[in-house]
Amino acid sequence: MAVASPELGSAVKDDVDNHRKHLLKVFRPLLRTRLIPTTILLNLPGIISVDDAYEIKRIQENHGRPEAVNDLLEKLFAKSSEIPDWYNIFIKGLKDTGNEFLAAYIEGTSLDDICDLEVFKKVKIGRASCRERV
Repeated sequence: MAVASPELGSAVKDDVDNHRKHLLKVFRPLLRTRLIPTTILLNLPGIISVDDAYEIKRIQENHGRPEAVNDLLEKLFAKSSEIPDWYNIFIKGLKDTGNEFLAAYIEGTSLDDICDLEVFKKVKIGRASCRERV
C-alpha cells in the first residue's frame, strides 16, 4: 500500500483553499450587496483580530459596506494559510448571524435546507430573515 507524501497532502489543501477563495470571489458581488460586515466579525474567532475588526468597521462607516466586505474577504484570504478551517468558520459565521441564504448560495445548499422558499424570496429582496417563518 502506498503512503501519500506530506507534499501531496499540502498540495491538496492548497487546491481546496484556492477553490474556496475563488468561490468567495465569484460570490463577492452578492456578499457586497447583502452582507453587513460588522455583524459577522464577532463570529469569526481566531480569524479577525480586534484591530482587523476596528479597521473593517471604520471602512464600513467611511466607505460603505461593499468596501468593508472587500476588506473582510482580503483579511480572510490572508489568514487562510494560518487557519486551516477559515472557510468553514466563515460559512458558520454567516449562518450564525442570520445570513443563511448567503451561506446556501455559496455552498450550493438546497433552499429547503435553510428555510421556507417564501421566506427566502423575502430575504433575497431584503424584507426578512431566514430565521423568520411565514
